[in-house]
Amino acid sequence: MVCKEMALIKRQSDEKLLGQVITCKTAKQILLEYGNLYQLIMHLSPERLLTLPGINDKIVQKLLCLKQLLERIDENRKQTLTAIRQPQDVYLYAQEMQDLQQEEFCLLLLNTKNRIIGEKRIFRGSVNASLVSPREIFYAAIQTMASQVIVIHNHPSGEPTPSEEDRAVTKKLQEAGMLLNIPVVDHVIIGRHGYYSFKEADCI
Repeated sequence: MVCKEMALIKRQSDEKLLGQVITCKTAKQILLEYGNLYQLIMHLSPERLLTLPGINDKIVQKLLCLKQLLERIDENRKQTLTAIRQPQDVYLYAQEMQDLQQEEFCLLLLNTKNRIIGEKRIFRGSVNASLVSPREIFYAAIQTMASQVIVIHNHPSGEPTPSEEDRAVTKKLQEAGMLLNIPVVDHVIIGRHGYYSFKEADCI
């Protein structure tokens, strides 16, 4: 019986699932505004939600608790992945970036055994060669005594294929890393349903 109910729940649309908490009409309106359940939960504005019909303080509190649960689950998932062995590990580590509405450029800091010793968000916005500063990136690497780094950014379009700017940024950082003896071992672009690795493509 439980398995049958779970199967039925899995087949329900986002709108119907959200409609279990609030009215279906309000659920539809909210999803049109936020795009999907992930964007709603992670970027919800309590003040905005309270202006919608069928939303009260109790419902907003439930959504805020769900947001906190998702954040803790994601943090626990990251803690289980302590070393990077292949590009897919980077994708699994930074998978939450696939639903971001803006581009974000992040740095994964590794020791000589490929263990993660830190991460740092460098900036938010369009990735281009003029905005990406090797000084800021390698300063973070030097501060943490990182032996190597992996750069990560997302494409809000969902398509991870690199642009010419992405290639220019990768080349710029790779050259800087060689000079400082802190190699950029990969640049991974996160898409909606996959990733692109410059290392896998033999571009690094």
